[in-house]
Amino acid sequence: MRQLAYGGRGLHGLAVEMLGRRIVGGRVAPGAALPTEQELADEFGVSRSVVREAMKVLAAKGLVSARPMAGTHVRARSEWHLIDPDVLAWRAETDGAPTLLRDLLEVRGSSSRPRQGWPPSALGGCRDRISTGGWTRSRPP
Repeated sequence: MRQLAYGGRGLHGLAVEMLGRRIVGGRVAPGAALPTEQELADEFGVSRSVVREAMKVLAAKGLVSARPMAGTHVRARSEWHLIDPDVLAWRAETDGAPTLLRDLLEVRGSSSRPRQGWPPSALGGCRDRISTGGWTRSRPP
């Protein structure tokens, strides 16, 4: 059985998992409307309150936004919380590890500006450490 990224959280966890994979996997395009609460409840065999709770979780991850009278829509990928553990797991399943690693290195590179008091050498070499397996959690001096 496949490990669930958002597993172990009951029925709403399963709904989050199914919808999250569907969105991150590209089966629902950014800007597209999701089915209504009732349609999703019928599809997943759960109550509307379970679907509502799942939507709250997905909204907190930046994947969807809900507007009265307009429905729930998938947000642009640039608005997703890409370092959220569940979003990362869903991306790894759909995008594959090389694409995910490249994106993570890009994020790491954009946040690697030297901080006051840290020597530039303490922040460089991310790619080398990952490729050689020498990544550590130690803090720079």
